[in-house]
Amino acid sequence: MKKGIIVEHQSRYTIVMDKHGVFHKTIPMKNKDIGMETFYQPKKNVWQSIGTFINEGLFTWKTIPMVLVCLLMVSPLYLWVSDNNEAYAVVSFDINPSLNITINKEYEVMEVEAINNDAARLLEHIDITDQTLATLTNKIVENVVGTKDKEVHRPILMAVSYFTDQHDKRLQEEMNDFYQEMGYHIAVYEVSDEFRSRAESEHVSMNELTAQAIEESDDNGVAQVSADSQPISSSLNNEDEEIIVNYYRNKEDNHQEQEIDSDQDNDVSQQDTPNSHPIVKHPVDGNSKKNQSVEKSAKQEQQPKEKKQTEDKRDQKEAKQSQKEQKKENKQERKEEKKEKKEKKQEKKEQRKEAKQIEKEQKKAIKQAEKEERKQNQAEKKKEKQQEKNEKKEQQKKKKEAK
Repeated sequence: MKKGIIVEHQSRYTIVMDKHGVFHKTIPMKNKDIGMETFYQPKKNVWQSIGTFINEGLFTWKTIPMVLVCLLMVSPLYLWVSDNNEAYAVVSFDINPSLNITINKEYEVMEVEAINNDAARLLEHIDITDQTLATLTNKIVENVVGTKDKEVHRPILMAVSYFTDQHDKRLQEEMNDFYQEMGYHIAVYEVSDEFRSRAESEHVSMNELTAQAIEESDDNGVAQVSADSQPISSSLNNEDEEIIVNYYRNKEDNHQEQEIDSDQDNDVSQQDTPNSHPIVKHPVDGNSKKNQSVEKSAKQEQQPKEKKQTEDKRDQKEAKQSQKEQKKENKQERKEEKKEKKEKKQEKKEQRKEAKQIEKEQKKAIKQAEKEERKQNQAEKKKEKQQEKNEKKEQQKKKKEAK
């Protein structure tokens, strides 16, 4: 048995300092006070206990399962659970389809959620196992662009929301560089976890909420992302905002145009089909002239109805065409308004800059005038002193001459 002084009590052991000043963990001795000198027995860890178990000849093959069970029970859970199973971030990826992609710290895909029907249909044909964020999104882009005659001009939106505060901007920078090198317009930016929760509750993309927040900011000057009035992350610049807003505006306009074109196609198909109330042909009963007159009168009665239906369809088509043109005009007006706001903003900026320049020049002119005034005062004082000196000399000269 060794001897030492009790330093601290813990729930599972007691710390003792020996005569050489070395600290040891011992079996608990809570009945003895701190500072008391006493004999102690060092506490063995799990591996030392196993070594003793083997050295004393107690180890047999039959005891292996029991030992393994004990090790599993005493080992911390984090030794068996990898960090790669923990969610690191959620990325709202929009190129239509729209998806939420959950990744771990190595950017490996853990889960994919379809936001719209296009995404749900796409996921039926794409394997998401053993994919990284870059490989999966690239597969999606190739699939979408391949079916749309290589629309490289189509923008890509990526809103990132992290589950932890300890993260860097490497993910955003890598994804931005990856797609810009391929020639795509992309906006990659970070949003808060409150914003992510709101998007999940409404089952929409975080990019769509961001677009709404940017458009609402035209009224109050600050883009908001939640009911708590939290501003969008500073990682968003003016170019990103323009890409996001234009993406959803163009998407809405295209959807409306498709609806109009679909309605027009339906009208045309209805015009090409036989009339829903065809002329009834009676069987020939031997009196052919009578049958012909009946058919002729039926045709004459049907013609005004067909004419009226054609006119109604033409009016509907013209109304839809007018609606389409009106929407195009509204879209053009929005663009012009945005351009006008931008020009006004630039004009105000230039005015402020010009005002600052004028103020700077005025201050400079005032300093120069003060400097000139000081020089003039100094010159006048110097001149007065010189005159006084000359007068004194004249007086002294006169005195000498008088003497």
